[in-house]
Amino acid sequence: MDDDGFVSHLTDQIKQELLLNDAFLAMVKQNVTDRYAEEFKSDLQKEIDSQYTRELFGLRQKDLGLFEDLKVKFARDHKQEIIDYVVHDVLTDLLRDDTTKLAETFSSKLSPSETRGKYYRDIIENILLANGPKSKGFASYDHGIDVPGNQFREVTQLVFSREYLTNHRTKFKEGVFDDLQQSHDAVVKALRNLSPPPKSVVNGDGIVINGGGAYLSGALIVIGQIRETGSKLPIELILNSDLEYDTQICDQLLPSLGGKCLVIERELGKEFVQSLKLEKFQLKVMGLLISSFDNIIALDADSLPIKNVDSLLASDVYLTNKFLLWPDLWHKGTAPKYYEIARFPIGEPVRRNGISNDASFAEYIVRNKDTEIMFHDLDGVPPAMGVESGELVFSKHDHFRSFLLSLYYNIFGKTYYYPMLYQGTFGLGDRETFIPALHVFNEPYYLVRYDLWFAGYGGEKLEETTIVQHDPQQAVEFFVDWGRWLSEKGMDTRLAPFQDNDYTRKLFEEFKTTMSTPEKPYKLPDVYFLHVHRPKIDPLANTSPDEDIHKDIFSRRNLGEPGKYASQFGKTDWELKFHSISQWLVCDGITSDDFWKQAKVSKQSTCRAVSKYVDFLKSDSQDLQASELHFIKKD
Repeated sequence: MDDDGFVSHLTDQIKQELLLNDAFLAMVKQNVTDRYAEEFKSDLQKEIDSQYTRELFGLRQKDLGLFEDLKVKFARDHKQEIIDYVVHDVLTDLLRDDTTKLAETFSSKLSPSETRGKYYRDIIENILLANGPKSKGFASYDHGIDVPGNQFREVTQLVFSREYLTNHRTKFKEGVFDDLQQSHDAVVKALRNLSPPPKSVVNGDGIVINGGGAYLSGALIVIGQIRETGSKLPIELILNSDLEYDTQICDQLLPSLGGKCLVIERELGKEFVQSLKLEKFQLKVMGLLISSFDNIIALDADSLPIKNVDSLLASDVYLTNKFLLWPDLWHKGTAPKYYEIARFPIGEPVRRNGISNDASFAEYIVRNKDTEIMFHDLDGVPPAMGVESGELVFSKHDHFRSFLLSLYYNIFGKTYYYPMLYQGTFGLGDRETFIPALHVFNEPYYLVRYDLWFAGYGGEKLEETTIVQHDPQQAVEFFVDWGRWLSEKGMDTRLAPFQDNDYTRKLFEEFKTTMSTPEKPYKLPDVYFLHVHRPKIDPLANTSPDEDIHKDIFSRRNLGEPGKYASQFGKTDWELKFHSISQWLVCDGITSDDFWKQAKVSKQSTCRAVSKYVDFLKSDSQDLQASELHFIKKD
């Protein structure tokens, strides 16, 4: 008997023995329920939809008798497929160590990727798209003047009041408000009835980086830095289409770094994705959707951690909230009409972002609530601090409904929700879609309130290149200390420690002095991420003849002279570290001929330029060891 015949004979024998075993049959029943529950629901929906309205389906989907009937029918129709699927799992466990070839014979007809894709397509089609707005939305003629960028740390004469934010920009034509409110009510109701995703769809912990299109080389450098800091978590690199899939990068390079590629069009279907006509930030949220992980650390392709990100998932602040976000520089410019559409209950002033720390809160709250008080200081609406979504940490299972509502805001973002959520303020895209959705479902989250700041080069006039973000757990502990200290002084515990005025700077210095001892100065939160965005650590863009903005990047240090930020970043020369990873990537990591054929620069010239710049950085570095890379496997 040849090998194939022996395997077939052995397979049939194992199946017969297993199917006579009551314990195994019980396991099959449980596997059927766990692995195919969503398909049962889909079959159930089709049957009920043929007799009743979609509204009745929402009430009847929990009818256990009908569900069980459909489950039996499904099991009967898919008997052989189920047997193959379960036997494959059993044999894989039994024979993993020494009979891999035999185990591979029993491959499932429904791969986890196909199951996940079908599950998400059903949700997008039957909940998000089915409850989308019907009106034409906001066109250019519906817009007034853009809301200006108002820095969060500054208190200006310009008050983002309800009246100002209502009348300043987004204009609602007749019928648009009612349409948006009705569709929003419908999608929220549908999401409330949706169960969290099964473990076969999302499970485990991991890092997700969107690396589609021009972001690929930057994303690979971020992955290198993640490994350089000691992270052991698996990584999923999200690509938009098969055109971006490179065999050498995805099948060789990434697996060597503990990662793999996921392609949005593969997961959800090419025609389906293209029919959605999503772009840029919209695709970023879709990439987070298709990830297989539950607990996700999501990073942009230019957000470089200088601490091991694995610790984020074990921090108390994450375990308490299961959703962490980091701040941006700007006040929100969200239109109050959005909060009416989403039915936010809006109350009295509870925050004091509209006044200086040395002003009286008692005098603030008696001002005209509609014209003289910062709208986002009112109870019931989110705080005024904007979000910088280059870093997100969240549980898809625990925040599934709010995440899908955020996806809804992004799918309908360009025509409907982006104009309302931003009204012309800086940073259009996904970043302001998460917190509103979390509030709609009253789900916990933590927005790191510790001040972000800019690093860069230059003297009195700073040329900023990098957004600096801090450790969330240490930020929580800092604000406990700050609030307790203010309380002991009999002061308002809502005072912002980073307000840009002399009164606050003096107060903050007094706090640090009081909290310090001669032996131990008070420790402020560590820097966690360097969001190097202008210019990015991107060897292709930085050497491309078409990118004029980057033409002089290699003529200077972009993170300041050596040691400039040692008290904040530590002694490591991070600029040398990042560009050493870049040098490894273009000189040794990416060997794909297809990749370099599509690039606007050659491998040789890119390697030469980056290597020359690394030598330039070494010439005045106080930390030459930063050029040594520890994540690269030595032969």
